Amino acid sequence: MPVCFEIVGEALEPYRGPNCFGPLLYEWVHTILTSAGWTPENGTAERLNPFTISPLSTQPCSFTPVLDIAPGDSLTFQVRTLDTTSDEVASRWFAGAARGRIALDGLTLADVKVFTRHRVQYEELWSRALTEDLPVLVFRFRTPTVFREHRRLLPFPLPSLVFHTLAKKWQRWSPIDLEGVQDWVAASVDLSSYRLHTRRLMGHRRLYPGFVGEAHFSLRRLDPVQRPAIYALALYAEWAGVGAMTTVGFGQAALLSPLGKESAFR
Repeated sequence: MPVCFEIVGEALEPYRGPNCFGPLLYEWVHTILTSAGWTPENGTAERLNPFTISPLSTQPCSFTPVLDIAPGDSLTFQVRTLDTTSDEVASRWFAGAARGRIALDGLTLADVKVFTRHRVQYEELWSRALTEDLPVLVFRFRTPTVFREHRRLLPFPLPSLVFHTLAKKWQRWSPIDLEGVQDWVAASVDLSSYRLHTRRLMGHRRLYPGFVGEAHFSLRRLDPVQRPAIYALALYAEWAGVGAMTTVGFGQAALLSPLGKESAFR
């Protein structure tokens, strides 16, 4: 069951500089989950983690490359869990209560509180997908997004790369089998237009380039089984993240409605 937790705290000291706290937030979340009883199981071996983390910001679901923080400013980030086990562990530990401080390199968050913001069943995502028949899927990439391809990093939203990462996570943690969906994407999903620009974000040990903005994917020659499978993965993007390094803030994305609004599941 995908769940979104929002963590909010107040800055104790001023900070002006790059938004480079993703790896430190990852270490904090990983330590919490493991200390509360979560074990990576096969996730680490498959280079899949059952959670994603958004960058630190002054507003939820936003990304600012450079932070300008004064003491007392409220800061937030989100953690989304993708499987039942990590959801249960995180819910037990967080429990909506104050948890003291988060000490980051050069910045300390005090009076930290955690809230459960959104919760959805995989069956709900699938039911929603069955009711839609959109010819074009519009993704908004809120934070820098990049893919690993043949041991190289590719900051461009090729359909095969976008949907491959989503399908891999869906197949790992969802009870609904979408076997064959990657072949359907290769045959029937095209990148029809995009408005993108490059941003850099701190990954593991250094800054990496990624793209932010919007991309339009057109769907063609899909039968009644294939279309909802692809649409379900598109809805899943805001929970699972897209591409590489989603546990340190990369690849925060959402599907837009025809009116330009983000999914109601957020």
